[in-house]
Amino acid sequence: MKVYQPRQYLAAAEWIESKAEKAKAKGTPQQLQIGRALADIGGMLRQAVKDVVKPDLFGAEVVEAKGQIDAVVELWNRMALAPVPKVQRVMAGLRKKIAARMKTFPAVETFNLVFRYVNQSAWHRGEDPKSNGWVVTLTWVVANDERFQRLVEKAVASRPERHVPAGCRHRPPCTDPVACTSRLLKEN
Repeated sequence: MKVYQPRQYLAAAEWIESKAEKAKAKGTPQQLQIGRALADIGGMLRQAVKDVVKPDLFGAEVVEAKGQIDAVVELWNRMALAPVPKVQRVMAGLRKKIAARMKTFPAVETFNLVFRYVNQSAWHRGEDPKSNGWVVTLTWVVANDERFQRLVEKAVASRPERHVPAGCRHRPPCTDPVACTSRLLKEN
């Protein structure tokens, strides 16, 4: 008998739940019923894994990664200004792409920087004549590491330069030498 790891069961539950969403989207009464049944099966499988496996073996990183993915999607939805579309449903493919980008770029602040850049860019918003009305989506932003890296570089290059006084140890660093000196005097 082959023994599977908890993550494999969770992946199966996620796959079943994605099939449930597709079945529900078809809209026919029969498909809705199938979708509900699949969603119930996926939920039961997910709960069975949680009930059987000890919490420390369940994999805190799996739960944390899912929470981080949801945090990235929530960040996108908060920052997306019309005409940039918000994410309505997070499908398995988008989750995988975000998870892959988070392995390379683990800081949520990096996503914040990129999202701010694309929401301020006329081309990404479809307002530039060269874009022909095309508008950026989260799926496009996280499609691959190369694209995301280019967006990070462009976002960093577009930020105004901040002067950091030499030797400033404050976090965030001071932008004004007088303010930095004042803070140092207060600390001592």
